[in-house]
Amino acid sequence: MLKVTVISPSPSTPIAIPRDEIHVWLVDILKMQRADILGECSAMLSKDENDRLKSFRSQSRKQQFLVSRAALRSVVSCYSPEESAKSLRFTTNAHGKPELVVNPLALQFNLSHSRDKVVIGVAKRRAIGVDVEFVDRNRNTKRIADHYFHPNEWSSELLQKDVEAGNDSALRFFTLWTLKEALIKAEGKGLAIALNTFWFSLDNTLQPTLVRAKHTLAERAWSFSRRVVDEDYCVAIAYENNQEHVPTTLIMKRFVHEFCLTGGVRFKKGR
Repeated sequence: MLKVTVISPSPSTPIAIPRDEIHVWLVDILKMQRADILGECSAMLSKDENDRLKSFRSQSRKQQFLVSRAALRSVVSCYSPEESAKSLRFTTNAHGKPELVVNPLALQFNLSHSRDKVVIGVAKRRAIGVDVEFVDRNRNTKRIADHYFHPNEWSSELLQKDVEAGNDSALRFFTLWTLKEALIKAEGKGLAIALNTFWFSLDNTLQPTLVRAKHTLAERAWSFSRRVVDEDYCVAIAYENNQEHVPTTLIMKRFVHEFCLTGGVRFKKGR
């Protein structure tokens, strides 16, 4: 059941995140290209982040990194009012997944970007992974899928069913790719987990089903959601089921320069 709500808190009001909610923030880089906005973003970054920013030669890659890091700091600080966005300190686990150095609220978060979109997922006391990809229909997805996908996800029979249903192979590819990326990021191990050692069933359009191969993934109970946003971007969210076994609500939020919300889509999910 889909429930739409309008959310308009003050930018200065801390955001609470109950255990039964997952928050997913959508950031549009194109709406943050003014010089004054980029200057504020740069002032928010740490010295290490600004040093890394200077290493990029591509202007678009610079803006993507700058906005995504500033947005991450802004979003996380909304849940940790004791810390300013600039004062937050990040570290990474052994596989490169970002974490907070000081984390009394046990916040879990993850970030992904593609072209001019950034997605940030936030949860409390449970693992989360997100991925976003631009649906590039000019890309040679078949070659990549044949190498990385399980035969139960990518076959001539499945592709023919997609054609009959009016879907294209590019949408199947990027749906599966974002789901796989979201899961291995939630696991915290990245590409240390081979993408073809587990697979997804897409029979349920909005709530994919994971089929895990033996010994490839930890024995956790995962839930998934996927959406196409702004027409050309696939977004996938993987999150650990909460221990209370109560339904989880995913809330999608639009990030704007003032670091407040313009609105959100709220929909009930299973555990």
